[in-house]
Amino acid sequence: MSSTSLADRARRHPLPLFAAIAAVAALTVAAAPYAYYRMFGQFAAYDDEGYIIRSIRSYLDGGRLYDDVFSQYGPAFFLIQQALHGALRLPLDHDVVRLTTIAFWLLTTIGAAAIVFRLTGSVVACAFAFVTVLNHLAPLVNEPGHPQALLTVLSTVLCLLALGRGASSIPRSVWCGVIVACAALTKVNVGVFLFLGFALPLALAARLPSAAAWALIVLATAAPFALFKTHLAGWAFPFALSSASSIAATALACKRRFGGTMATERSLSAFAISTAVSIAILLLPALIRGTSPAALARAIVTEPSRFASVFFLPFEMPVAAAAIGLAPVVFWLTVPAARLNGTSMRAIVAVIEAVMVYAVIPTGRWGYADHLAYLAPFAWCVIVSGKESNQRTDAFGRGVLAMCAVFLTLQAYPVAGTQLAVATVFIVIVAFVGLGDLLQALDAHVRATSARLVARAALIAAMGFLYWPAMAPGVWRESYDRGFELRLRGAERLHVNPEQVARLQWLTATVAAECTSLVTVPGQLSVNEWSGVPPPTARNVTAWLILLRPGEQRQIWDALNASPNPCVLFSPKLAGLSPEVSALQRYLSSHYRVAAAVGDDELLVPAADTRPRLTMVRLIAQRHSFGRQRSALPVSIDLLERKPESTIRVWFKTNHDGVLIGCQSSASVEGRAERALPLMYIGRSGALYAQHYAGGTAVQKSAVPVNDGRWHHATLVRTVRAQSLYVDGTLVHSLERPVVDLRLSHCQAGIGMTTDWPDAGRGWMTFTGEIDDLAVAAQAWDAQLIARDWIETLVRH
Repeated sequence: MSSTSLADRARRHPLPLFAAIAAVAALTVAAAPYAYYRMFGQFAAYDDEGYIIRSIRSYLDGGRLYDDVFSQYGPAFFLIQQALHGALRLPLDHDVVRLTTIAFWLLTTIGAAAIVFRLTGSVVACAFAFVTVLNHLAPLVNEPGHPQALLTVLSTVLCLLALGRGASSIPRSVWCGVIVACAALTKVNVGVFLFLGFALPLALAARLPSAAAWALIVLATAAPFALFKTHLAGWAFPFALSSASSIAATALACKRRFGGTMATERSLSAFAISTAVSIAILLLPALIRGTSPAALARAIVTEPSRFASVFFLPFEMPVAAAAIGLAPVVFWLTVPAARLNGTSMRAIVAVIEAVMVYAVIPTGRWGYADHLAYLAPFAWCVIVSGKESNQRTDAFGRGVLAMCAVFLTLQAYPVAGTQLAVATVFIVIVAFVGLGDLLQALDAHVRATSARLVARAALIAAMGFLYWPAMAPGVWRESYDRGFELRLRGAERLHVNPEQVARLQWLTATVAAECTSLVTVPGQLSVNEWSGVPPPTARNVTAWLILLRPGEQRQIWDALNASPNPCVLFSPKLAGLSPEVSALQRYLSSHYRVAAAVGDDELLVPAADTRPRLTMVRLIAQRHSFGRQRSALPVSIDLLERKPESTIRVWFKTNHDGVLIGCQSSASVEGRAERALPLMYIGRSGALYAQHYAGGTAVQKSAVPVNDGRWHHATLVRTVRAQSLYVDGTLVHSLERPVVDLRLSHCQAGIGMTTDWPDAGRGWMTFTGEIDDLAVAAQAWDAQLIARDWIETLVRH
C-alpha cells in the first residue's frame, strides 16, 4: 500500500485543498462578527482584563519586570506586548486588547482546522473542527488580554509543525523548541506541558533502549501526582489519577505505533538545546531592562510553585470518571500487538471516535468538565485510527497531537475557570480528526460517489441543526444591540447591561475628580485605566490580598498614604469572605471613611482628611455625544431619584428637542414602560422642562428656548416640599408640591418616554447633542451656590 503523504496527494489532487481553504476562509469571514459580538457584549466583574492592561502599561512605562511590576506571567508575554503596543504603536486599551484576543481566537480555530485537514484530508471534518473550536473557546471573552489566548495559538502551531516533514527532522525540532520556549516564558506550566507533549513522543520515536523508554513513560505518568501534591489528599486525587491514566495510555499507544522507528537522538537533542537556548535569549531583554536575577527566579520558579497553595478553584472529577480512565491503560498493557489492526480494534476505535464527536458538539449536553473527565483518557484513539498508509506517514504528528491534548488538560489545576475551555480545546481537535478518519473509512466501504455525497449532506444537515442554537449570529448581534455602550475611553465598543454602565461611569467620574491614587479591593484596575488615576505601585493584581506577600501589600499602603488625595474602592460583594478580607475591613474601618457609596461599592478616603470632598457626585465620566447611532447612557437611579433633598446639575448643547435624563420602571428603552418620568427634556418649542414627579403632568419650564446650539447649565433642586429649575445660574421656575415616589428602577441620559407630557411627542424621545458634567449632590443648593457653580464650570464649555 502506498505511503504517499497527504501533502503529496494534495499536490496531485489540489481540489480538496482548495475546497478546504475556501471553506475556512468563508467560515472565518462568518465567524468574525460572531466573535466580535461575543467579545464586546460583556464585561467580567472580576476584571482580569484591567490587571493585564495595567501590568503591560507599567512595563511599557519603564518599570522593571518582577522587581517593580508584579505579574504572574513570563517575560515573553511582555516582549510580544511591547511589539504590539510599542513597535506597532497599537493603543493599549480595552478595545484593542479585545480585538487582539479575537485575532488569537480566530487564529487558533484556523490552526485547528488545518490540523484536521492535514491529518485526514476531509473538508467536512475540517469545517466542523473550525466551528466547534470557535464555540469551544468562547470563554475567552471573560478574560480578554489573558495569555491563554496567545498560548492556544502557540500550542496549535507546535502541533502543525509536528505534522510536517519526518519525525527525525532537525529543523522541525529546532522550531518546536522555540515555540515551547515562548510558551514557557509566557506561562510556565503551559510551557512544561507542551515540552512534555512534544518531547515524550519524540523520545519514544527515537531508538532508545527499552528500559529508558519505559522509564520515560513511568515518569510522565507520575507528573500529575507531583503537580497536584498540594491537594492530592483531597479533591485533586481523582483528577490526578485520570490524568496519569490518560498520559500512560497515550504514551503506550505511541510506543506501540512508532516506538524506536521514526526519529534519532539528534532530533531529540536539537529540540532540548533549542528550547534551552531560546529561553536564555528571551530572558535577556528583561535582565537588560534591570530585572534582578533573584526577582526573575522568584517569578518563574518560586511563585508558580506556591500558587496552588494560595489560590485555587477545585475541579472535582467524579471518581467514576477516574475509574473509566484506567481502562485504556489496561487495554494497552494486555492486548497483543497483532490485534491492533484487526477489525474488532478498528470497530472499537470507531465507536469511541463517534462518541467523542457527539460529545464536543455544542448542544449543552456535554460540558468542558465532561470533556476533561471522560474524553481525555481516549485521546490515544487518534494515533491508531485512519488509513494504514496515513498511520505510517502521520503517526508521529498524531502522537504529538494526542500527547499535547492530555498534557494540556492539566491547565485546569489549580484554577478550573476559563482554563477548562483552553485545557480541553485539543480534545475537540482530536475528536474531529476522528471524524475525518470515520469518513475515510466510510469511503473505503462505500464505492458509490452518490452515496458518499448523500452521507456527507446528511452529516452537514444534522450537525448544522445541532450547532445553530449555540452559534446563530443573529442571536448574538441582537444581544449586543440590546446592551448599552459603556462609553468610557478606550472601551467605546463595549455593550453591557445598564447596571454596569451606571456603576462604572460614576466610579470612573468620581475617582477622576477626587483622587490622585487609587487602590481597589478586589483589584478592579480598569477603573484606574478609565479614570487616569494610577494605583500607588505597579504591584497590582485582581486577587492581590491573596497573591501578594505581606511585605508587598505594605508597600502598596505606604505608597497610597503618601499620595495627596488617596482613595480606596472597596466592593465587599466582589471581594468575598476570607480571613484576608476580614482583616482588611478592620484596617479600613479604623483608617478610612466612606466618602461615597452606591450599591455594593464604597469609595473611601482617609479618616483624617476632613476636607469637604465629594460634595457633588459625578454620574458620567466625560463629555458624551448622543444621536440616533449612539445608545443611551444609564446612570444611577439611587443618586438621582431616591434622596429627600438633592441637586442635579448638567451641561448640554443641542439644536433639537429630546430627553436629557429619563427614568422608567424597566431597563428597556423600547416599547411602553409601565411608569416613566422625563426628568429633564427639551420640548418641541425648544423650552427646557425639568421635574421630579409631583402628580399629573406638573412641570417646570424655561421661558426661552435652549436648543440654540450653545452650551447651557441646568440645575434641578429638590426639597421635601418643593422643587426649582435654574438655567445658566438663574431661577426660571419653582413648583410648590411634594414629590411623589413612582418607584422607578432605571434612569439614563439621552432618551426618555414623554407620552402625555406637555410639548412632547408620544413614546420615546431621543436627545441629539452633547451632555457633560452630569452630577448630583445630596443637598438642596441655594441660588448663590448654583450661580457660583455655573461660573466655575463655564470655563470648560
